[in-house]
Parts: sequence; C-alpha cells; structure tokens
Amino acid sequence: MIVMPPVFNSGDTIYFPFDTYNSAGASVTITDLAVTDLEVYKNGSITQRASDNGYALLDTDGIDFDGSTGLHGFSIDTSDNSDSGFWADGSQYWVHLNAVTVDGQTVKFTYFLTLGYLLRPTTAGRKLDVSSGGEAGVDWANVGSPTTTLNLSGTTVKTATDVETDTQDIQSRLPAALLNGKMQSTDACASGTADSGDVNFLIDTERTETPDDYWVGSQIKFTSGSNVGLTRLINGFNSGTDQISWTPDLPAAVAAGVTYEILPNGRVDLAMIRGTQVASYTFGGSAFIGANVEGVSNDFFVAARWESMLDGTAGETLTANITGNLVGNVTGGINTAAGTIQTLDALDTAQDTQHGTTQAAVADVPTNAELATALGTADDATLAAITALSIPTTSQITAAMLAAAYEGAETLQEFLRLARAALMGKSDGFPDGPVHFRDKADTKNRLTANVDTDGNRSAITTDAT
Repeated sequence: MIVMPPVFNSGDTIYFPFDTYNSAGASVTITDLAVTDLEVYKNGSITQRASDNGYALLDTDGIDFDGSTGLHGFSIDTSDNSDSGFWADGSQYWVHLNAVTVDGQTVKFTYFLTLGYLLRPTTAGRKLDVSSGGEAGVDWANVGSPTTTLNLSGTTVKTATDVETDTQDIQSRLPAALLNGKMQSTDACASGTADSGDVNFLIDTERTETPDDYWVGSQIKFTSGSNVGLTRLINGFNSGTDQISWTPDLPAAVAAGVTYEILPNGRVDLAMIRGTQVASYTFGGSAFIGANVEGVSNDFFVAARWESMLDGTAGETLTANITGNLVGNVTGGINTAAGTIQTLDALDTAQDTQHGTTQAAVADVPTNAELATALGTADDATLAAITALSIPTTSQITAAMLAAAYEGAETLQEFLRLARAALMGKSDGFPDGPVHFRDKADTKNRLTANVDTDGNRSAITTDAT
C-alpha cells in the first residue's frame, strides 16, 4: 500500500505516480492500464465509487510518463460530484489500481488517502504565516466580518505580556471608590531617605528630578524618626543640591536615615502663599481690602483643606497665617489710622476750646442798649473808637483757624484735606504701587505713595489744594 500525504482537501485534483520493475529489478513498461482499472473505497466501506468520471491517465495513456520507462501515473479530480457527496473532507479513501500487466505478471497497487486535514488559503498560491514555534499568524484584515463587532465575552485573550495580569496590576493601583466624582489617590508618588536635614529642609542625593521647584506644592510625609506621621507643604526644591524645603518648621530636626514620602495631592497655588495680594475677603462679618491682606489665599479660609496638610491642626494654620497676615497688616493699618483719628480728635478739642474762648469774648461785647447808654455820656474820642471797632463773625474765626499754620507751612485745612483722603477717599494702585488716595469729589489724587509688598510707604507726594 502506498500512503499519500494528508495534504489534500475535497475539490483538489490529486496525482498518483507509480513505478514498475522486472524480476531483476530493472524498470519496465506495463500494458493494459485504463481508468476502468481504478476503484475507490471510502471509510472502509466495500461499496466502490460508482462513477469513473474525474479519473484521468497522465501523458495520454498513463504509461512511461514523459518517455521514462517504468514511470506511470494517473489523476483523480475530487471536485467531480458524479457520486453526490462521495468526496468529503475528513474522510479516508483507498484508491486501488486493479490488474495491470508488468513483465508478464498481473500486478495491483493501492493508495491510502485522507481529505480535509490541511489548512490552506482561500486564494491559491498564498502562504500561511507560521512562526518558528509552529504558531499561525492572523491577518486581522482578513477576519470574517471585520467591520462587525464580535462578542468575545467567552474568550480569553492574552499576549506575551499577559493582558489580564497587567489589567489586574492597574486595577490594584486605582482607588477603591471615587472621591468627589474623581479618582484620587493618596499613594506616594516618590519616597526616599534623608542624608541630612534640619527642621525646615532635608537633603537626599537620590533626588534626581529637574528642574528646580519640581516638587513645590506637593506634601512631604515623614515615615520614620522623631517627626514620623507629620506632613508639611513643600515650598522649595533645589535640583542641584537635592534639597527639599517645607513650611512650617518641624518640631525636631530631620536626621540622616529618616525616611519620607512625597504625596501628590498637596499641590496648591504657592504664588498666593508667597505674598501675592488678594482682591478682597469678607471674614468674620468684616470686609478686608487686598492691600491689607497680603499673602492670604482662599485656601487659608478653608480649614478642611489644611487639616490633612498640617497635621490636622486647622486652627494652627489659621492662627499662623490669618493672624500673622491679618493681624500683622490690618491691625498695623488700623493702629496707624487710629493714631491719626486721635490726632484729629485732639485738634477738634483744641478748636472747641478756642471757639469757646472766642464766644466768651464776643459775649462780653456791649449790647445796643448798653452802647446807647454809654454813647449818651461818652466823649467824641470814645465814640470814634467805638465806631471803628470791628467784631469778627464765627465764619471769619473758623476760616482764620483753618488758614493758620499747623505743622511747618502746612495749614490745618490742608491737613484735614489730606487726612480725609487717606481715611475715606477712594484708592488704587495696590499692591505694587504707586498707591493713590482721592479727594471727596474724586477729581484728583490727594496722596501718591510708593509702597513695598508689606504696605510700607516710602516717597509720598501730596496735593492739598
């Protein structure tokens, strides 16, 4: 029996060669070869294929192929369906060549054939992409219905890096629940060990991030040492010296070997903390102008935001920042204003005293009846003196007081105009200056002053006209 390789599918044309030899082993020709000599059995059945259609002898008569003595052949076209369904993938066949004459002897040949075990391209001549390990590649452009969504819910899809393992790793890094509708994690984005440090900085030569201020706005949490569990806001990072700075100071200096973590959820607008003045705030029922509330951001008025940042002591933060800024600046400004008001009060008291004295003097002036009596007995010289007497009015007295020099060449009227502008007039130019204070009619700048970021005045120009 001749076993044919399992490389055929139904519909293929299969070619069967065979050789013939004499008793001495030399190749010899044959006689009596015809397609009717071929019988095909399927799956061990004794029922032969009924039709000879599809059988053919090669090189005309199948004998001595291409003139080569002893080489013969025939073919079977399995696409011929004269016996309906006879040729089928997955079936086994015996192809029996019955009774040809070789060297005077009757000889028979039998071939074993299997159809349908071969994976082949739908277009002849194409090759299947097979790796050295024997795996077949997939041309996704040739997948059935490529534009249709396929349901792979029951399919395990893996790659060399194992998608499932990677997915589980990603999921393990995500928070268990959303926070305010967002994914927020408190996990550290960096950690390290201090080489040296103090209460407000540490140096870690393993910090290789750039540029400077790379970690500014994050939190640093200490995981060992005297400050274990404490968290501070990073306000400086020097990439050249590997120094991390924070505020406020720790209770104890950071020693070599102390471990820490840098947390990502502490990022805030440090420009607000570093002295940028805010527009205005209403706090405790009172309105504060930005010029007097330096370095205070909205975050300072939200205690909950700072509880997790500065050891859970929101009160400490509000006291250190609001008191330090509001009390330091606002109180200083109020005290200055209070001193000015006290000066004005003293001037007003002095004016009242002077006015009372003047009124008393006016009260001593004789009445018309007294003058008439006196005139009746007065001599001409006395009458002339009385006639020349000029008594000032209240308005004249007031005008004289306002025009009087108060400090150097500055009059009381000029002082009052400048004081009113500073206390009750409109102002602009904060925080960088120059700062202007306007007159009551808002037509001119009464005061123009250069100021620094703490509100301290330097050069001042006045217009009291």
